[in-house]
Amino acid sequence: MFSVSKCPTYHIATVGCKRRKQMRVIKNILILIMVFISYQTYCCDCKDLGPLDSLRKISYNNSELVFIGELIDFDTIDYSYTFRIIELFKGESKTKLIKGKYFDSCSQFPSEKCKWIIYANIRENNLINISDCLASRSELHPFCNGCYDPPPPLGLNATKLEIEESEKLEKIIWDKAKNDWIEEIELLNNNKIK
Repeated sequence: MFSVSKCPTYHIATVGCKRRKQMRVIKNILILIMVFISYQTYCCDCKDLGPLDSLRKISYNNSELVFIGELIDFDTIDYSYTFRIIELFKGESKTKLIKGKYFDSCSQFPSEKCKWIIYANIRENNLINISDCLASRSELHPFCNGCYDPPPPLGLNATKLEIEESEKLEKIIWDKAKNDWIEEIELLNNNKIK
């Protein structure tokens, strides 16, 4: 990354050479800082919206469209996707197919072809935007941001018992998330989220 050239041994040229080296180092450091700063500006920072019940209400109230849908197509080139609406709970749609797009770092890009609970807003060209900070999630991956604590990480020298306990805990979390996903559909069907 840093190129080092040998400076002449005589005094006047050595001072100029050292300054050029210092400038190169400063320039490279500034480039690295700019890369890290620009990376930070493209990250979505979701604030904690509380437990799942609170997240459901906030998601419902801050969305123009709420529906159960099946992802039927997605395109990783232009980051677009298409859902077939199975059941619409909030908002209006003139067709059973609705298209969406990944708009920014806080957008979600669905890529699992299965049923989804969707909380979305309508953006340009009637495309939906699914916020990564709200409770939209798929049946295959029913976890929402901040709703479930993952099991503690295992160390490199984990015992067989520790691995088994971690696997049991993962299964408990998975079962809870799946049950919460099913319960949410029932709550939406019974008009109990608002």
